[in-house]
Formats: sequence, structure tokens, C-alpha cells
Amino acid sequence: MMVNKVILCICAGFMALLPLAAQSVSGTVTDEKNLPLEEITVVALQAPDSLYITGGVTNGNGEFNIRISHSGKYMLKLSGIGFQTKYIAFSLSADQKKQLGSILLKEDAYLLSGVTVTAKKPEMELTSSSTVINLASSSLGSQGTLFDALKRLPGVQVKDDGTILLNGQSGATVMLNGKPTYLSGSNLATYLQAIPASSIGKIELISMPSSRYEASGKSGIIKVEMAKNNVQGFLVGFHASSQQLDQYNKGNSNWMFQLRKNKLNVSANYSYYEGTDINPTFIVRDHTDYSETPVVPVILNQDAHRTYNYKSYYARTRVDYDLSSRLSVGAYVSKNWTDRVRKERMHSVFTSTQAAPDSTLMTWNKNKLSQTNLQGGADYSYAVTSKLQWTGSVDFQSYRASDKQDQNSLYNDYWQGNYEQADTLRGKLRDNIDIVSTQSDVEFVLTKTLKLTGGVKASFVNIDNETNYSDRYNGAWTPKLNMNKDFQYEENIYAAYVQLQKKIAERANMEVGLRFEETHVKGQLHEYSSNRDSSFQDSYRNLFPYVSVDYNLSKTIKLNAAYGSRIVRPNYQDMNPFVTINDKYLYDQGNVELKPEISHQVETGLLFNNRYKVILFGAYTRHPICKSYLAGAGNRVWVYPLNMSSDYSYGIKMTAVNLHPTSWWTLVGNATLTYKKYAWIYDHKKQNNRVVTPLFYLGNYFKPADKWNAELNGYWNGKTPLGQGLISPMWSVSMAVSRSILRDKGTVRLFVNDVLCTRYTRVRVINVEQPAWAKERREASIGISFSYKLQRGENVKSSSPQRETNESKRIKL
Repeated sequence: MMVNKVILCICAGFMALLPLAAQSVSGTVTDEKNLPLEEITVVALQAPDSLYITGGVTNGNGEFNIRISHSGKYMLKLSGIGFQTKYIAFSLSADQKKQLGSILLKEDAYLLSGVTVTAKKPEMELTSSSTVINLASSSLGSQGTLFDALKRLPGVQVKDDGTILLNGQSGATVMLNGKPTYLSGSNLATYLQAIPASSIGKIELISMPSSRYEASGKSGIIKVEMAKNNVQGFLVGFHASSQQLDQYNKGNSNWMFQLRKNKLNVSANYSYYEGTDINPTFIVRDHTDYSETPVVPVILNQDAHRTYNYKSYYARTRVDYDLSSRLSVGAYVSKNWTDRVRKERMHSVFTSTQAAPDSTLMTWNKNKLSQTNLQGGADYSYAVTSKLQWTGSVDFQSYRASDKQDQNSLYNDYWQGNYEQADTLRGKLRDNIDIVSTQSDVEFVLTKTLKLTGGVKASFVNIDNETNYSDRYNGAWTPKLNMNKDFQYEENIYAAYVQLQKKIAERANMEVGLRFEETHVKGQLHEYSSNRDSSFQDSYRNLFPYVSVDYNLSKTIKLNAAYGSRIVRPNYQDMNPFVTINDKYLYDQGNVELKPEISHQVETGLLFNNRYKVILFGAYTRHPICKSYLAGAGNRVWVYPLNMSSDYSYGIKMTAVNLHPTSWWTLVGNATLTYKKYAWIYDHKKQNNRVVTPLFYLGNYFKPADKWNAELNGYWNGKTPLGQGLISPMWSVSMAVSRSILRDKGTVRLFVNDVLCTRYTRVRVINVEQPAWAKERREASIGISFSYKLQRGENVKSSSPQRETNESKRIKL
């Protein structure tokens, strides 16, 4: 094949030198996503007898220009591996330069020993409004779990406490198969680690979602789509992965089955994850009272060693059926079971003027969490006419969790003659959350240049949470009534939107949308210590406008400008006023007085050749919700969510994809420079946390030989503000190598995450009362994975509609 291409290029070069070659034919070859196709063979054939005349191959921009010596009638043949061959008839007159414009080539699949072989998609693709990562094309990205994959996306930061940042901005929403699942808290990893990365087809990063999407999530959407079955037949697959982390091991396995027969499409997925994570943490807190004279330093050093043992199961089944050529219905059900045991040993030491400790506290915590998350629903898609489509869905979710805590501590005060005091604490927390939602959408093509989309949605949330703590006195457990509470909460959200897409000029398109959401909340808190009930309720309405304009400056340069407004409602766990005791010096508590945060974003960008993108962006958020820190009695620090005053950010982002330094080397890169400022009021004074954050990502994809793939990528994040916290710079490098085996049905991968053991998380807490520093360390991990897929059938186009429900993203699983 390469020899033929070289010969064709040489022939084209000689033909270009001929004086008689005044005629030419040119054009641009793209795929179904309007991305340029490189090295597509273009051959000119004589029309009557298909005699070869001349030919060539497309360049990196998908362009070709073929000179033909004589006028006449011809046939242009375009072909490439993985694409359907296309023929175009054309004629040339004397001295004519024929321009065919953009030519679309469709992907092709062919059977080879029972396996469907298709052209490999590029690792990353750019559009004017999003960045698409084809996870199945990545050796490193497709290993491990979805949680591992998210941490390696360009511009994405996933902290181990569940915080997700997109381009340095918090509040990103993760959608899995059309269903947002932005989970917060330590169990974000637990849920995502139950889903293998090998089952994911692609991930799309959308920084400015339109009005069709829920208004929740201020920094954009991370849209995850599982691999689809586009074959009229069956597909079975298996994936297993194992990693070694220090002296601990973790692994996951996944079984997948898909069957499409005539009008019926059935898919099933089951996965299992088990393993241990370690989280060594060192905390320094300054308790010095600088108002005293003389100043006596008082420093608290805390050294914690935490291990998390996970067992997680995930099962999902979906059935779709085409009742007619116009009407399709579908239903799905999924369930996740998780058992997690957290063991923590925290050593706290107070020091002052002497090197010897003033007092020490040793605390042992053991938490056993059991949770189930049952989801299901049904949807339909009805093509009323060729220009009018109606879709709708009903979804439900039932979340149950039980968290048991056992705490033992030993306090030693050296100033009181080695006085020792032992404490015990036992707690049991119960979380019940039920969600039902329904929505309906219509899409109407009014004219060739105008499309109308609209829809309505209603969701109903009911929460019943309870906490019970007990102390041990004289050998008996006694209820700790001041910490025992029952919290009930109801939330109803009604939404409607309308959106217009209009071609306003030959080169320009505009999209305008408006979303309305009305929210009603009602809560009730019962405190066992006083046997008293307190309640609250609230209602608020919001309008969320959206405007986006695309303008084609040329065939290869596109300009985009967009504005949108978003909302972030408090997640349900943050609203629970329950107290969680880490030790006597650190308490966590929810806040029922949280308000939703409202953000406004604007961005404008240029897209070059679908390979380079430069974006200028800015955002303003009112009442951002962030973790805050308050010093209390007994050297205790309370950690609780709080609405800050504001959050400003602006910056520039540059992305380059599918660069080819050599034929076997593909390069992608991402760089972001963001100025971000958090502001809040403390003691009637305005405080702020403002930093300029650089972020760099570089991905290298290699194909050194047939059946072999390799990958080397890394990132560097500068200082990043997050509420009252300031995250120090961090960087990491990871690598992987893979080989196809078993007649290309199987793949074996070897990978190393954080090769140089540099992924340290260092946080400084900006607190006017009590400065603090924390450092978390993660070890490098090395692993191996194996995947196997068997697929038979004929390629067809998927017609299953995708639905979304939104409320689950606020469950702090």
C-alpha cells in the first residue's frame, strides 16, 4: 500500500511539470464529523473505460489537487482503509480548474475471521464547542477504571475527595450515557471505579452547554458515552485489569454482551472492582495567639495513615425495540452495590516552646459503608413527520446507604504528669434518597435554515437521613443526644426550555436558547437532645439564557462566540446538618442555609483546520459553595460548606490535536492560563484567594510496529485556588504499551501510573484565625490488563435515543 502511494505521488509530481497540464481537479476529504482525512487515495479514471489517468493522496488538511493533461469526462475514485470507496463523475474543459468542495467519506466495516475491523479513530478531536477524546483509541486511557481515565483527560483535575475541576474551574457535571452523575465526596472514586474504562467509547468535554442540557454545573459537562453496538448481530467482550500500589493491590473486571436482531437491541454489562487505596496525610495547624505578649507558638502536627478497602459491583441492562419505522421504545435498569471499609490511624501532637510534645492524641477510626444505588426508566422516540420528532422519558432512582463508625482515642497531657484519657465513640448514619423525574422534548425543522427544539421536565426528590452516636461510660453505651438528629428534605424542580438554531448567513450559524427552572424546597430537622423540630422552606425561579454564534472565516478557520448562565444547587449531603467526628480536633458538619450559586460565562475561540483551537473565556459566580474552616473551642476546627461572596475567573486555553511529527507518532497538547479569585467576608472584612494558574498537558501516541501501540503522557498544574484552600503545583507522568493478540480479538496492556511518584497534593488553608497546611501522597502503580471482544454481523446505524436525568449528580455517594 505504501509503495503504491509513493508511486502515485511521483506520478502526480511529474504530471504537475507537464506544460499541457493546465486542467486540474481539487477538493477536501472529510469524515462524518467534518474532520479532514489524511492519506486518502484519490485517483482520476477515464469515464468510458475506467482507464487510470493520474492520482495522489490527501495532505494533513484532507486536501488534494490533481492535474489532468486533457479535457474530457472523468471519474474520481476516493478510497482509504476503514472508509467506503466513493466515485464522483466530473468533466473538464480546456484550462478549467474544477473545485469539488468538501467530499464526505463514510466509515466502512468488513468481516475478518469473525471480527469487525474499522479504521482507528484519532485519540482526540476538536469542534468549535467541545473536545472529544476517543478512549477506545488510547492504550493508556482505556485501561483501568473510568475514575482513572478522568484523571488523565487534558484540562481535567479529579481530586481524591471527589472534587472535579474543568480547566481550573470547579462545578463540572459528569454525564454517563446521557445521565449526569457528578458525585462528590470520597465515594466518587468508588462509583466510578466500578465502571471499566474499556467499556467507554468516548468522552466529550463541553465548556458551554446549550439550553437543552440541565442548567446545573457551572464549569461545563464531561459527557461520557459507553461503547455502542452498531452491528446487526452480537458482540461479547471481557476485560480484566490489575494494579499494584505499594504493598496493596486493586483490580477490576467487566463482562459485556450486546445483541441486535432485526428490531430488537439488547445490551448487558456487569463489572466488579476490588482493591485497597492508601492515603498518607500530614497536616500542620498553627494555633498560636499572635495577640498575646509575648507570643507563644502553639503548633499542632497531625500524621494520618488511611486505607480504603473497596468492593463494588455494577450491573446494567437495556432493551430497545423499534415498533415501527417511526416509533422506538426502550427501558433500562442498573444497580450498584458498594462496600467500603476505611481504617485510619491519626497521631496528633501539640508543641510549643520546647521540642518535646505538650500533648499527644492517638485516634483510631474504622468506618464501614454499605450502599446500593438502583436506577431505571423507560423512554420513547417518535418521528411524527420527517421534520418533527418527539421524545420523552421517565426515570427513577433509589439510593440507600448505611455508615457505621467506630472510634477509639487515647489522649496524653504531659503538662499534667502524663495524664491519660481514653475515649470511645460509636456512630450509625442512614441515608435514604428517592428521585423520580420525567421529561419530554420536541425537535421541529421549520425550514432548511431554521430548527426549533423545546421541552419540559419535572423532578421530585425525597430524602430521609438519620444519625445516631453513642459514648461508652462505665462499660455501657449511652446515646450522645446532642449529635443525634433526623433530617427530612423535599425538593421539586420544574423546567422548560426553547432553543432555535438558525443559519443567518452563508458562513454563519446562530443558536439561541432560554431555559426556565422553578425550584421548591422544604426541610425538617428533628433533634433528639431537645426533642424539638425545626423546619424551613424556600422557592426560587431562574432564567438561563444561552447564545452561540459560529462563523466560517475560511474553509479552515472557524470563529465561535458564546454566552451562558448556569446554576449549582447544594448537594444533598452538604445540606445535612449532621456532625462527623474525625478526632477531637477536627469535625465536619453540613449547612441547611446553603443557597444555590449562579454563574455567568462567556467565551470566544478560533478553530484552525480542526486541529488547533484558541479560546478566551471568563466567568462570574455569585455565592459559590466551598468548604470553609472555623476555629472552635478546645483547639477544634469545624469544616463545613459555606456560600462565599463571589468567584471570578478569566483566561486563555490552547489545544492542538492529531499532530504527526512522524508517521508513527501522534501528538496532542493542551495549555490553559487562568486567573481566579474567590472572595468572602470574615469579621466584617473582605478576604480573598486569588491566583494565576497555568496548566499543561502533553500526550504522545506511538505505533512502532504492526499490532503494537504505546503511549506517554503527562501534565503539570500550577497553584490552584479552591475556596479558602490553595493547592500547590503538582505534576505526573504515565505510560503504557499494548499489543493485539488472538487474531486481533484480544489486547494486552502494560501500564504505569505516576512513573516518577510525583503526584503529591499539598494544600494551604487561608484562614485568618488558624493557618493550616496539608499534604497527601499517592504512590505509583504498575498494572496489566487484558481485553477480548468477539463481534459478528453487519454494520448498521444506531437509532437508540439517549436520555438524561440530572438529580443524581448531587447525591454525595
